[in-house]
Amino acid sequence: MKITSQFKFVPYEEQNHKYYYIDNDLMKHPNAWMLISYSKRGPGKTYSVLDLCRRSEIKFIYMKRTIEDVKALCAGSGSVDTGAKAKLALDLSPFKPLNRDKGLNVRCFYISTGIAGFYNTELDEDHNRYVPVGEPLGYACAVSGIVKFKGIDLAECGVLIYDEFIPQLGERVARNEGSMIMSFYNTLMRDRIQRGLPEIIFIALANATQVSNQLFDATGLIDDVVDLELKHERYFYDADSGVMVHKLMDEDYPEAIKDAETGMERMLKRRNPRMYRVEFEGDFAYDKLDIIRNRSLRGFKCLYGFKHHDLPYYVYRKDGHNYICKVPQPVKLYDLEDKIELQQFWKNYGFDLRVDLFENRTDVDSYSAYNVIYNFKKLYDVS
Repeated sequence: MKITSQFKFVPYEEQNHKYYYIDNDLMKHPNAWMLISYSKRGPGKTYSVLDLCRRSEIKFIYMKRTIEDVKALCAGSGSVDTGAKAKLALDLSPFKPLNRDKGLNVRCFYISTGIAGFYNTELDEDHNRYVPVGEPLGYACAVSGIVKFKGIDLAECGVLIYDEFIPQLGERVARNEGSMIMSFYNTLMRDRIQRGLPEIIFIALANATQVSNQLFDATGLIDDVVDLELKHERYFYDADSGVMVHKLMDEDYPEAIKDAETGMERMLKRRNPRMYRVEFEGDFAYDKLDIIRNRSLRGFKCLYGFKHHDLPYYVYRKDGHNYICKVPQPVKLYDLEDKIELQQFWKNYGFDLRVDLFENRTDVDSYSAYNVIYNFKKLYDVS
């Protein structure tokens, strides 16, 4: 059974080419179980995914980073028990634009700590409150609260959506967020294959701000995304693992109407071009993607190595300069997942290696190696 056989797609010729349709990605890669889309703000990523689930009558799980984020989705709606006031002062549900365009009345209601439901609604007898009708179309949950869902059967859900998986600069993120998400997905899968059910589609959506994020790190996709960026390409697809990454560009919505240039856009283009590239062009402009160097090892001596997610990296040194690469040597390999070896590595080498990186005395042959050292304290607890 193809993973995408459960969906009702809109044929390309019937699409509104002013907007992005995730349908095209799923039709292009019918065996992909993970689809990651990132872009500048505004092409309708979330809108497209929710509309596909609604159209296909597939229950979904919509995931945000924190419990507070989930509460915000229910702003003005309250809980399943109380219903929502007919005149909402605020509606932060991702269904708001779909309600407007499709004539729907879907609202998000709080169910319990860290979990909410998206329901069709109708007015009560007094026409004062909207009340949920029928089963939820899908659920909303928080990454920070998914440990609560261990053992809960959500087998009716066919799609897991992680919206805004790339954090904003300065946003707090759990060190193990990536592994938590993968573990949660595995919990959802359970014995679906044995029961003849298709794999759950995992769709991750974000604006391009930081290529160094927990999901790319946990899935080992950082180097592939950086390679895609450096080659100015739009797609990466690994057929063996069923993973697709799509950088949305103008070709994905060729008839989009360009908004009139705003004052902020003009100001950033002139005074802060790096922020302009992030906000209006969807580039990872805050990341040093050109850090990668392919160097000859002549004259270098391999001193030690380290393993991140069980992948080995080796540190060579020559004339006070370091080179981190994947060329193996019979040296001590520190396993960073082991608490004792982690502390030993940090005390003996890690701190100085990080300083050398900051002071341009270290080169790397991959962005993943750079990410481990540069973001060491975000990835590992060395307190």
